[in-house]
Amino acid sequence: MSRKLLSFFLFSILLVLIIAQKRTDEQNLFAVPQDSTHLVQGKTHVMALQKVLVGQLVNAIREKGSAGAVDFCQLQAIPLTDSISEWEGVRISRVTDRPRNPDHLGDSYELAFMDKLKNNKQNGKSITPELRKRKGQIIAYFPIVTHTLCMQCHGNSETQISTKTLETIQKHYPDDMATGYSENEVRGLWKVIMRMEE
Repeated sequence: MSRKLLSFFLFSILLVLIIAQKRTDEQNLFAVPQDSTHLVQGKTHVMALQKVLVGQLVNAIREKGSAGAVDFCQLQAIPLTDSISEWEGVRISRVTDRPRNPDHLGDSYELAFMDKLKNNKQNGKSITPELRKRKGQIIAYFPIVTHTLCMQCHGNSETQISTKTLETIQKHYPDDMATGYSENEVRGLWKVIMRMEE
């Protein structure tokens, strides 16, 4: 077996293991009380979107490496999110306290909720979704937690992110704040805006 073929085979196995672990973690992370209809609906929308995004991201990494993943996120992640949101009949976005895209900076409520989640995670407590009612809307928030795959673009800039990927990040996001994470850290929130039923 050639060295290239062996490397591709090992990389494929690693991706399968990462995705399988991510799905298990997502199921645990997105566990919601059964009596909360809006949290269940929000979870369904986020899981549908995340499945598409992760699939596209893995393809971008496979074809062009982690720098290709940055290009994918910059060019296609928001339009893809918008089109799936429209199809699902809700508005889905991501917010964070350390944005790569400055438009993803959370508001004061979201930043406070993120602080609460980070403190809970550091103290071994559960991190759970939350609902917020505002101006005739119900907003569901679900934590985004870093995994092995995330470290290629969001990990330590000296040891985990390649020079080419860093250059691509700086080209698209000169004010980037979204590196320096470790695995299993709260990195942001999925935000699902639904209409309040009359």
